[in-house]
Amino acid sequence: MTKYSEQDLNEFHDNLISYLNQDFNGVRITELVVNVPEQKVEVGVEELNEEKRKVLEDTFNSEMLLIREARTTQNHDRNTTFNPLQAGIKITNTNTGGGCTIGFLAKARTTSSNFVITAGHCGTAGNSFKQGSNSIGTMGARYNSGNVDAATIGLSSLSYSNDLYTSASRGGYFDLVQGTNNEFVGEMTCLSGASTATNPVSCGVLKSKATSATFNGVNFTGLRTATYSTVPGDSGGPVYYSTILKGINKGYIGSDGIYSHISNVLSKLDVEPLLK
Repeated sequence: MTKYSEQDLNEFHDNLISYLNQDFNGVRITELVVNVPEQKVEVGVEELNEEKRKVLEDTFNSEMLLIREARTTQNHDRNTTFNPLQAGIKITNTNTGGGCTIGFLAKARTTSSNFVITAGHCGTAGNSFKQGSNSIGTMGARYNSGNVDAATIGLSSLSYSNDLYTSASRGGYFDLVQGTNNEFVGEMTCLSGASTATNPVSCGVLKSKATSATFNGVNFTGLRTATYSTVPGDSGGPVYYSTILKGINKGYIGSDGIYSHISNVLSKLDVEPLLK
């Protein structure tokens, strides 16, 4: 049963904004994130301890709080060299010079291998990729037909995370994956793409769960279309809402964005997303 609506959470979030980066009885809040699935507002606190936690719980509605240690923020753009890596930042195919976007970071289900996930049409097997000035490895498993346009890039010694670049570095993160049984036409859907260094997140609604089209002579079926906007360079970017990962951006059809659903991507690539 839903106790707090998204509007309730947004209003609570807005009430807390005045405390952001202020000294509130020895507590300094540096980030606030509305977490709709958990019906909480996440509160990041510098040097969190039990005393600071109690100050917040005694002052505000403790049922709506999810208090945690503040995460590191970085004032960079999507082209900056990142380590740990995060979703929504630019990667470059060093063989072709083409730019795409990291969709999420993943691990193999059966081995200890780690991967960057992006769109399959961003390269071919064996192509090398870099993020900023760092090499991130070569494209391995790749699908670019049917209901999936996605590929793995073998991760080098770089660190990886479940963080997401929104309007700023590590402005969001993923902790859930959407199942097809929880997917419905009209739901909010967003894309974080690396088409420009400072472009904002684009959001819209899911229009269709069954879209078939031909791309460069290849037939696709079972793709999703949504009313977010996308331009070249956003390929491979994460499609999501709140902290829920929904898919991998493929491109556009008319004025609508088009993407592979996350359940199909994970099944084809045999990987699990990093969610913590």
